[in-house]
Amino acid sequence: MLRRRHKTWVAVCVVLLAAGGTWVRADEAGVTVGEFWGGPLAASPEGEMEVDNHFAAGVFFDHDFDEFWGLMIRYERVPTGVDGTDLDLDLLDVSGVIRFRWSNHLSYFPFGVGASRSDLEGTDSVTRFTAHVGAGVRFALSENLGVRLEGRYRYLSSLANLPDPYDEKAVNTIEASLLVGYRF
Repeated sequence: MLRRRHKTWVAVCVVLLAAGGTWVRADEAGVTVGEFWGGPLAASPEGEMEVDNHFAAGVFFDHDFDEFWGLMIRYERVPTGVDGTDLDLDLLDVSGVIRFRWSNHLSYFPFGVGASRSDLEGTDSVTRFTAHVGAGVRFALSENLGVRLEGRYRYLSSLANLPDPYDEKAVNTIEASLLVGYRF
């Protein structure tokens, strides 16, 4: 069952997808799966806290403005952890995309900003700023169906409101994803 905050994220994505679908040209929507590699979250007298590596899944929408430029909106859920404590992480990215088309594939470079909503067990959930940059390639399987391989670096301004004596840090993450999309 979706929690209230998850319903909010889904509603935001649906509104953005609906608005994007009216702009013209080719659009693509699909699903993402991948591996999320976390980084250091905070330092304490006991040592450094690390965000665990974990599976990530989500949805994406991609809109072509022209042959070279586009807009990608991507939502992902990462049920990860920090030193044995559950961390639910929701990521929403809005990317400008530079593209280079080849015969049956497309090289692309997403860059942009977004938001992360994190819920670390034992603390209040927080929403923070993110920035990202990546590279990927899309292979056409048919006229409408495509598969993408993508790598993405993401800067998260922070993930939790940790009490003293923790010295919280910005978190740098890397993600490798497989995206399957339908172009309409």
